[in-house]
Amino acid sequence: MKFRILLFSITTIAIGAAAWFSYNGCCNDGNLANAYIPRSQFQSAQGIKGAFEYYKTIKSNIYTGEIESEDYLQAKNAVKTLEKTQGSAKNTDVNWASMGPTNIGGRTRAILPFPNDVNTLITGGVSGGLFKSTNAGQSWNRIQTFDDNLCVSTIAMIGNGAIYVGTGNSRENIIGNESSGFMGGGLFVSTDQGENWSLVSDFAPNYFNAGSQWAVTNKIVADGSNPNRLWIGTNFGLFPYIHESADLEPMPTGATPGRVEDLAISSDGQNIIFAISERVYVSTDFGANFVRTNGPNQNIFPPIGNNDFIGSISFSISPDNKDFMVASVPKQNGTLRGIYATENAGQNWYVIAPSSNDGQSAIFSPFSTSISAQGNYDNMITVAPGTSANGSMEVVMGGIKLYKYTLPENSTPGISLWENINANFASSPGQAPSPFYVHSDIHAYAWDANGRLYIGCDGGIFRSNDRGATWVSLNNNYVTTQYYAIAFTPTGQVLGGTQDNGTPWLSLNAANPGDAIQFTGGDGFTTEISQVFPNYMFSTLYFGSVFRSALGGEGVTSVGDLFEVSQGGGNDFNTDIALHENENNEFSTVYIDYFPVEDDPNIQFLPDGGYELTSSGDTIIGKVPAGTQIIVTANDSPYEFSKVLTEDLNYYSYFVRTVDGEEFIYHNIGDTAKVQELSQFMLAAALSNGVYVTRKPLKTNGQIKWYKIAQGQGSGVIPSSVEFSPDGDHLYVGFTNGKLVRFSGFNSAWTKEQLTFNFPTFGLTTTEILNAPGTITDIEVDYSQGQGTIAGNGPASERVAVSIGNYGGSGKIRISDNAATATGAFSFTNAWNVDASIEGMPCYSVVMDKNNPNVILAGTEFGIYYSDNSGASWSPANNGDMNRVPVFDLRQQKKEAWKVQNSGVVYAGSHGRGVFRSDYLLNLNTGIDDNKIADLPALGKLKIFPNPVTNNGTVQFDLGVSGDVSMNIYSLDGRLVESRSAQRMEPGQKKELRFNAADLAQGTYLLQIKAGNTVQTSKFVKTR
Repeated sequence: MKFRILLFSITTIAIGAAAWFSYNGCCNDGNLANAYIPRSQFQSAQGIKGAFEYYKTIKSNIYTGEIESEDYLQAKNAVKTLEKTQGSAKNTDVNWASMGPTNIGGRTRAILPFPNDVNTLITGGVSGGLFKSTNAGQSWNRIQTFDDNLCVSTIAMIGNGAIYVGTGNSRENIIGNESSGFMGGGLFVSTDQGENWSLVSDFAPNYFNAGSQWAVTNKIVADGSNPNRLWIGTNFGLFPYIHESADLEPMPTGATPGRVEDLAISSDGQNIIFAISERVYVSTDFGANFVRTNGPNQNIFPPIGNNDFIGSISFSISPDNKDFMVASVPKQNGTLRGIYATENAGQNWYVIAPSSNDGQSAIFSPFSTSISAQGNYDNMITVAPGTSANGSMEVVMGGIKLYKYTLPENSTPGISLWENINANFASSPGQAPSPFYVHSDIHAYAWDANGRLYIGCDGGIFRSNDRGATWVSLNNNYVTTQYYAIAFTPTGQVLGGTQDNGTPWLSLNAANPGDAIQFTGGDGFTTEISQVFPNYMFSTLYFGSVFRSALGGEGVTSVGDLFEVSQGGGNDFNTDIALHENENNEFSTVYIDYFPVEDDPNIQFLPDGGYELTSSGDTIIGKVPAGTQIIVTANDSPYEFSKVLTEDLNYYSYFVRTVDGEEFIYHNIGDTAKVQELSQFMLAAALSNGVYVTRKPLKTNGQIKWYKIAQGQGSGVIPSSVEFSPDGDHLYVGFTNGKLVRFSGFNSAWTKEQLTFNFPTFGLTTTEILNAPGTITDIEVDYSQGQGTIAGNGPASERVAVSIGNYGGSGKIRISDNAATATGAFSFTNAWNVDASIEGMPCYSVVMDKNNPNVILAGTEFGIYYSDNSGASWSPANNGDMNRVPVFDLRQQKKEAWKVQNSGVVYAGSHGRGVFRSDYLLNLNTGIDDNKIADLPALGKLKIFPNPVTNNGTVQFDLGVSGDVSMNIYSLDGRLVESRSAQRMEPGQKKELRFNAADLAQGTYLLQIKAGNTVQTSKFVKTR
C-alpha cells in the first residue's frame, strides 16, 4: 500500500481571503399555538382573582393595605382642579398618537342600541370611556367630550331621548379589596344623541367619603311608563330620578337602603325587580311600592348549607311577558347558587339551573367550580324576545362562557336544556374568523329593535343576528384594551401584555395598521423584543411562564428549562422579564470552537501544488495560514463573529480508499479555531420564588439553560419590576415591599457555577439599594452615556430612576446618581415634586430621555406627567389622543437613528385605552455636560465592527462638537461606492453609524467620516 502525506497551502476563493465555519443544527421544542392559554394549565389558577390581587399590590393605601375609595376620588379631583388652576403649566408639546389595537376590545359592561335607530349604539369600557357607532357596531369612534371619568358601568336612554351614563361598578371589587376597576364619577347626561355630556346636578361622589352614594352606580334603567323618569341603582339604594331635576326622588315604599346589585324593569314600566345584597324586591305598581320576595319565610333561593351567602345577582324580565322574570344567583364565593324563573312576578320561583356544588356541576357550571369562581365578576342573564306566557322559554346567560336555555311550549323545565353557544377562542392566524367566537367573561347584553343580540365581555363587543347561533366581533376602533406592559421593534411594531386579551402583536402590516393578532393568549404581562434581531420576541403569562418566537411571531415556544429550574414558575400573577443586548461586549469570556465542515458550500479550495491519490489510500492535509480572517455564525446567537488567525490552522484530512471498485472519501476533523463571542444577550425572569437568568435567550439549537441567582424575598413579597444596566454588569429587581436589589458582576460571571446563587463559586454580589413605602412598579436606567463596553471604563451609567405605586406617602419617582456602586439603601432622592394634593398618587412607569436624562416622563393613575429638570417640577402631558387614563408602562427606543427607525420614540401602554406613541423627544437637546465635551476630540479615531463585514457594519467614534456628520465608503482605487448624506449629531462618546455592505463586492474598502472640517478614515474587509 502506498501512503503519502502531502502538505500544501490553500487559498479560499469564496469571499476573498475569508473562510466560513458552521456547526451543528437546531431544533425547537413543541410549538405553542397562538391561542388563549387557560389559567387552569398553570398552578394556583385564580381566574380574575389573580388580577384583583395584582391591582391591590400597586393601588392599595400604604398605611391600610387596602384600596380606599377616598384616595382615588381625592386624587382624581385634585388632578382636575390643578389642571384648571395651573393650566399654563400644562405641557402642550408632548403629543400622543393612538396605535390600537383597533380590532381588540376591552372589558365592557354597558351597551345601548338606540330604540329608534338600529344602526346607532353607544357603549363604554370600564377604563376606556364612551364610544359611538352609527353602523350597527361595524366601527366605533371615541366620544371626546366624555373624559371626566372613564369607568362606564351602565347606560340608558329614557323616553324623551336623553341618554344617561352611570359610572363605577362594584363587580370590579373596588372598595377595601383587590381591584381592576376604578371609582365612579357620578351620573352623566347627554341631550344631543351622545355628542356632548355633563354631570347631572351634584350627582358626584363625595371626595372624602368612602361610602359615597355615587362612587358606585351598578345599573340605571329607563322607565317605560314615564318618558322623563330614570331608575338608578346607587351605592345607597334604588331611587327614581326625573329628567333635569335638581335631586333624586325619595326611595320608594318598601325598598331598603344598600348597594343595588342589579335592576330590571318591564317594557311598560309596571314591574320592577332589584336586589340589595341577598335581598330581592319586586314592584308591580310602577315602582310605588316594593315587596321583598325572598324573605325568611319565603321559599325562594332556598339555603343549601351553612354560610350559604348570596353574591351579586343578575335579573331579566321578558320583553313580551312582564310577569316572567329570571335571576342568575351566584354564591359569595363566585360559584353558581342557582338560576331561577318566575311566571307571576316573583310570587313563586322555580329552579332552571341548580347549584354547581350539588353533584351536577358537570352538567352546568357557568362560573367554574374552583374556589376562584367568577360569578360575582361575570354574571349576565337575559330573556330573549318571544318568551310568552304559554310556557315557551328562551334564556341566554353568561359567565365565563355563553349558555342558552330553550324550552318549547308546554314543556317541563329541565336542567339539561342548557347548552354552550360560543367558543372562547378565536381562529388561529391565517384562518377565517370563527362564527362561534365570543371572548370569555360575559358582563352585559342588549337587544336591538331588530332582535339582534349584543354582548359585552372582557374582549369587547360581539353580536348575534340569529339568537346566539353565530357571532361576529364588533371591535373595529373600539380601543379599550388594558395593557400591563409593552415592547417594540426597531421599526415601531408593538408587542404587549394585556388583561385577559393575551399578548397582542401590532405588526403594522395589516390592512388596518392598528389591527393586532394574538401572540400568546390568557393574561399577558411583560414583553421583550430584540433590537438586534427583531424576529426574536418574548412574552409572559401568569405564574412565571415565559415564551419566545424566533420567527417574528410564529412558532411560539416556552423558553428553555425555566419551569423546571424554578420548580413550577412561582405563584405571582404578574411575570417580569428583562432582555439585555450588547453587540460588542469586550468583557466576554465566551469562545466558540469551530472546525471545517466537509460539505460547506461557502468554501472552495485551489491547491498550490499537485497531489496524487491512489486507490490504496492517501491522506491530504490542508492548512489556512496565519493572518487569514475567518467569520463564524453561531447557531445559539444569530450574530457573526470574526477572528484573525495567529497560527496555521490544519484544515482538512481525507482518507481515500477503493472498496469494490468505488472510491470513498472519509472526513477527519482537523484543528479548531476559537472565536470570541462579542455579541452577548441575557434574559432575566424575576419570580416569587427567585430571580433567574439565561445567557442564551436567542439559542435555537437545543435547550436554553436558566440559572437561579437569588432566592425569593419571602411569603407575600413578589418581584414587581426588573431591568439591566446599559453595560449588562448589573441587574436591578424591584419588589412589592418597596425594596430595590442590585445584582452586580455579570461581566465576570459566565458559567453555571458563577451564576447559581448556592454554588461556592457564585460570582455575583447582591446589594439592597432602596427600601421605599410601596411597590417598585418600574425601573429606568440612563442610556445617555452608552453601554460602557470598553474594558476598564466602569459602569456605563450610575443614574437610575424608579416609580413607586400605591396611594399615600410621597416620593413616587426617585432617582439615584450612584445606583451602580451604592452600598446601602440611601442613594435615592425624591424626584416627584408636585402639589401636595397629588404627591400620594401612584406612579406606574418612568422614562428618562436617552439623550438628556434630566427629561423624565412618568405614567400615573391619571395619565402622563413631564419634567425637564430631573423632577424639580412636573406638568401634565396628555395631549393628542391621550387622556387621564392609567399608564402602566412607558418605554423609549434607546438605539441611535442609524440603527433603528424609531430612535427616541416613546411608547405608552395604557390600562384601558391601548397603546400610544410620542415623537416629542426625538428633537430635544442632549444636555451633555460641557466639561465632558471639552475633553473629547472634534472627531475621534474610527472603530469598525464586525470586521470583516458581510451584511451590516457599525462604525464607532467620539464626537466633540455638534453638527453635521457624513459618511462615505470608497474602493481602494478611490471610487465612491456608498455615501450617506450629512445628519445632525450631538456630541458624545461612542457615537455610532450603521452601514449596509450587503451589495458591495468582496474586497477591502475605506470608510470615511467627516464632521465639520475634521475627517477620519479606516479600512474594512467585505466578505460573504
